[in-house]
This record gives sequence, structure tokens and C-alpha cells, in this order.
Amino acid sequence: LRGDLENINLGKFCIIEERAVLRPPLKSASRYCPMTLGDHVYIGTDVILEAVTIGNCVVVGRNAVVGKRCVLRDGCRVLRDAVVPNDTVVPPLCVFGGNPAMFVEYLPDDIPSEVKAFTISYYNSFVKASRKAKEVAAK
Repeated sequence: LRGDLENINLGKFCIIEERAVLRPPLKSASRYCPMTLGDHVYIGTDVILEAVTIGNCVVVGRNAVVGKRCVLRDGCRVLRDAVVPNDTVVPPLCVFGGNPAMFVEYLPDDIPSEVKAFTISYYNSFVKASRKAKEVAAK
């Protein structure tokens, strides 16, 4: 997380997997834009992300590259290995994939609730494992 360049605002239940790089995008030659991630966002392993705004209940698959100043709207999905060009706006409840990433299909209206359930479950299992590790270490 390159929070030294500009603020990165994270919502609730955001999951950022290992080796993911979140870097605020350049606005001009020497200024960066703040980056905002909504609630229940999943960022996969080895993702490179330079988006300005990521809505709620968004999933970015492993090895994806999201270019500078992109906007990912609520409930969208970027497929693994996709390369989203700079300044792209991914509409709500849409899947983008490929290189360069393009529209693949629409998602059903219940996807946001599925993503919420997944991120909450992931968080709860992480918290439970952390508590167990602390108990073992205390013995």
C-alpha cells in the first residue's frame, strides 16, 4: 500500500491478498489522487491497482492490473489476469476481462450480497485463527 504518495481510504471488510500493490495514481506531474476502496472489496494476489475509486462489493481477480485513474463501480468484477486500461470506468454489476479488459457479461442483482457474505466469512475465520494463535503462544 503506497500510502506515502497520497491517502488510501479503505472501507469495512476489505481483503487485500499477498503481493498486491495499491498505488494512488498520478493526477499531474507531481500530484497524486487519493484512492478510495468501498466496503466488502476483495483484491486478489499479485494485483496491481492504480484506480481512483473502487465501489462496494467489488472483486479484482489475481494477477489483474487496473490502470491509472480507473473507476470500478459497485458490484463489478475484474477477472484474473485482466489488464484494465487507464481511465476506464467499469459499470456496476459488470464483468471485465482480457487484455485489454473489456465487457464480458452482466452480473445478477444478488452478487453484492454474495460478496458481502464472503468477505465477512473470510474476516471472521481470520479473526478466529488469530485468537487461536495468541492462545497457543500464551501457553
